[in-house]
Amino acid sequence: MIKLENIAKYYHNEGIVTLGLRNINLEFEIGEFVAITGESGSGKTTLLNVISGVDSYEDGEMFIAERETSHYDSKDWEEYRRDKIGFVFQNYNLIDSFTVLKNIEVALVVQGLDRKTRRRRARDIIKRVGLESHIHHRAAKLSGGQKQRLAIARALAKETSIIVADEPTGNLDKKSGEEIIQLLHEISSDRLVLIVTHNFEAVAPYVTRKIRLFDGEVVEDVTYKKTYGLRAAEQKTPRISAPEQALTISFLGIFGQPKKTIFLLLVIIAMVFFSFTSYGGYIFSISYTDHYYISYMNAYPERLIVVRQDQAPLTEDDKTKIEKLKEVDRVIIEDLALDVSFYTDFSVKGNYYSAYGFLNLVDEFKGEKLYGRMPNKSGEILISKYFNSEEAASLSFFLNKEIAVNYSFHHNDVSTNFTVVGVYLSDKENDEFVINDDDLFELHNLIKISYAAYQVEFVKEDLSVKINYFSLQAHPGLTGNETYRVQSFYDDFDLYIEGQKMLFTDLGQIDAKYNYNTIFVSADFLEALKVKEDYQYTVNLKNSDSAEAVMDKLYRLGYYAMCPALSNPYDFDRLMALPLTIFGFIGVFINLLVIYLLSYVILRAILLSKKRDYAILRTLGLSQKSVNFIIRLELLISLIISYLVFSLIIILIIKSVPEFGMIFSKMRFRHYFTVFVINLILILLISYRFNKYIAKRNLFDDLKGGE
Repeated sequence: MIKLENIAKYYHNEGIVTLGLRNINLEFEIGEFVAITGESGSGKTTLLNVISGVDSYEDGEMFIAERETSHYDSKDWEEYRRDKIGFVFQNYNLIDSFTVLKNIEVALVVQGLDRKTRRRRARDIIKRVGLESHIHHRAAKLSGGQKQRLAIARALAKETSIIVADEPTGNLDKKSGEEIIQLLHEISSDRLVLIVTHNFEAVAPYVTRKIRLFDGEVVEDVTYKKTYGLRAAEQKTPRISAPEQALTISFLGIFGQPKKTIFLLLVIIAMVFFSFTSYGGYIFSISYTDHYYISYMNAYPERLIVVRQDQAPLTEDDKTKIEKLKEVDRVIIEDLALDVSFYTDFSVKGNYYSAYGFLNLVDEFKGEKLYGRMPNKSGEILISKYFNSEEAASLSFFLNKEIAVNYSFHHNDVSTNFTVVGVYLSDKENDEFVINDDDLFELHNLIKISYAAYQVEFVKEDLSVKINYFSLQAHPGLTGNETYRVQSFYDDFDLYIEGQKMLFTDLGQIDAKYNYNTIFVSADFLEALKVKEDYQYTVNLKNSDSAEAVMDKLYRLGYYAMCPALSNPYDFDRLMALPLTIFGFIGVFINLLVIYLLSYVILRAILLSKKRDYAILRTLGLSQKSVNFIIRLELLISLIISYLVFSLIIILIIKSVPEFGMIFSKMRFRHYFTVFVINLILILLISYRFNKYIAKRNLFDDLKGGE
């Protein structure tokens, strides 16, 4: 069956050539039980490796069933090991985390047997070697003798015509060793059994032939019992396809190694999480900040912020389209003004009060809690504030009083005088303000000018000082490039605004209460700085419960919409700063690169802990290509499981923790799919690099657990 003619094997290491085998001429037949002996380093294991096809030979020729093998490529040798060779090693080479049953099953999967057939055969073989009571025990928990029985059972299950055993009793006690040799002898009746041993006396009663090697050469070849050309066991035709085979082994690996699988899933879930966070934050940030960024502090529940998906300016047509939705109460073009904080202080009958809050464009203040009326012309204001009953009695004295109100926006402060025409006794803790629509429009335009990032520069000879904390405000007493400021800094400097030299003008006494950082300019000059387009609207809903439904409708109409109250009812400004700071296209790319590198390091460590398992699969006859495919499948299946788990977590987070879920609130199906593709690419890159690394490794180094 096997014939070796003048076989020679040499090892090359750093320019040094070492002899492994020299001029080996041997023939082996089915039915032989051959003991290969000799001193350490004599070439016993090398001969066994050449015969079993796991090591190459340099000179001579080896025939298998009268066929030359010198032309065999890696695929031929893989098929030879799969169909002809059953291995029994001194160190067992079992997959320790697999059960007895799964260790045998995986060998039969490599053979291509279907599930029903391999289960039946595995149970029969397990019973034959006396391990039926340990069928569901992990291999790591077996004794040495039981492990070797399992190794023999695995070799038997393959129904190969050749069994090679390298020191199968080396790690066993005398009694266990005798049982193993007896078992090998029993199976040699219709197979060729080649056993390497240092202890010939232990196997002498059973062997049909003894071969002794010395210094890589055969020095003794004694036949004790002649065999007469028995036929090799009939090979079974594989019943399952290669992809099904790889998928089965992948699932055996995933579910047969729970600790490693859980760790693998946790790492991939972390990879998915950071990918989601990076990409989700990027999507969220670009939805609202392409043109200007404000802090959506006025997060009342009926409010939606709306922008176009193509980031184009909004028009009257957009306003009309949105107003047609039945759930919409009002579209507010002056969106920027809603997030301006108002502050004022005042005294009533010797009592000092202050009010701080935002505009209210939803409630109509009326009834017995209203003192005075709603504003109906420019320069009028209503203040809604909590007062106790004693304080409320004095509020009528406050009506029709002029107060200075400070606006704070974009790190700027502007002060305007208003006449208080109404005070409302609020039950809320937060103060609120109502102004006329004309004042709302002017405030909106003032903020747009501020967000245009105009440049204020004080120049004196070669010295230039650029300042960004001044606010601009129109004054009716100024024309053209005339300007006035309360602050006395840089009095002897020239002032330039947006590159235009300004002319200082004395306006006399101006109330400096809130105007300390204000530069007054003419209305025409301020108008020229104004941004003409509006890029976002506020939509007030009739009912806050319809927010999510309306956001979906707006999305289908070509808009992005968000509800500040749902996204972050507490500190939207702080949370908005996070994606704006971290995310962006370059930031996402860098994040993904870091995620890839960290994931590769950790996943590589996990996969390296399984490299011996992959080497065992190779000895069972699985090709390197199939092993690579199995590694990719294991990672891909883990990715799918991790992605499904994480998607469920994200859905729960969005519903239960809106402060955190806001990062993912703008993601739609296409975004989830994009993140999956991103992670799929990362997984494929990781598996490619690992497969490239493992393909270069020596099979026997991996079997020994070496690096």
